[in-house]
Amino acid sequence: MVDYSEWKACASEDDAPAYVKSASFAEEAPAVSRRSFYADAVNLELPCNSREETWASARYFSKHANDEGYARIRADIEYNLQKAAEMFGIADDVARVLTHTEEVKTASDADYGWVRPGERKYPMFDAHGVKLAAAYFEDNKFKYPFPMRSEIAKNILKKASEFGVDVPDGVRKTAGHGVARPDNVINELVIRAELCHDPDTGLALAKMAEHVAEKGIEALDGTTDKIAELVEDVDVIENWRGRYGKDMSAPEDFLFDMDVKQAEAIVNDVIEIGGDALSLSKLAELPDEVFDNVLGEGFADSVKEAGAIDPKKLGEALAAKSVEDLNELSGALRRL
Repeated sequence: MVDYSEWKACASEDDAPAYVKSASFAEEAPAVSRRSFYADAVNLELPCNSREETWASARYFSKHANDEGYARIRADIEYNLQKAAEMFGIADDVARVLTHTEEVKTASDADYGWVRPGERKYPMFDAHGVKLAAAYFEDNKFKYPFPMRSEIAKNILKKASEFGVDVPDGVRKTAGHGVARPDNVINELVIRAELCHDPDTGLALAKMAEHVAEKGIEALDGTTDKIAELVEDVDVIENWRGRYGKDMSAPEDFLFDMDVKQAEAIVNDVIEIGGDALSLSKLAELPDEVFDNVLGEGFADSVKEAGAIDPKKLGEALAAKSVEDLNELSGALRRL
């Protein structure tokens, strides 16, 4: 239970900002209102309906964050305080209180996700701050245009690496750290091309999809960030951003879909047989006779592990076969 007298006294502390010191607070604790915003949404405490209230609540909470009553909701409270601070333009002041950093105003720009003259957003002074920034970013990223949210995401990833923090996969995608699946890219571009009201834009999107279909994902090499920006420009003009996650994906969700490990796994799972790129994992599920009838009795047994065809062994064995054998196997597969 918040002690209102102590909460109110926070506004008179020596290091309280001038706007807090000059604020006028009620003598008695105001009645709880469902229309008010509280950092502690469970107990409806720590009000954040103004910049003054938000700072006072942050100060009070910083003194009691380790209280037993806050054990399970501490992260939620800090997130809500940061959210309110961002809204009221006092992110630096609240960050100083929550991170116990005395000189946030003189902190390095490298400790922020977004820095412009007179403006710094997403403070990240420690591991916990990185987690809060990442969570807040995931909830609010589509308020920003792609270039801005991409920059913020890249800086969050940089700080996450510095502090050894795991962040949501969406941050990775928005930062452009990933590889696209060609079929997803083609599908997303075709959907937009068919729905687009401007015929020239629709034609450009269709040609882009055709280019990816012909050349593969290499067709996007070096241009993915720019394409993401252009696609979002179309989405904004067409008012499609509200469809993200429903029948349409955000640019980063299909252009940077897979992380490097996922992409490597897919590459390692592919083998070319008779001009077709086939999945070794899928081939390993075929009956033994499909291989034995073409490559000789016992071939399937020779690439088994624990009684089942092993994709890796299968790939190594097929790579050692002649072009003629592989072409014959390709014909057999097409007849299935």
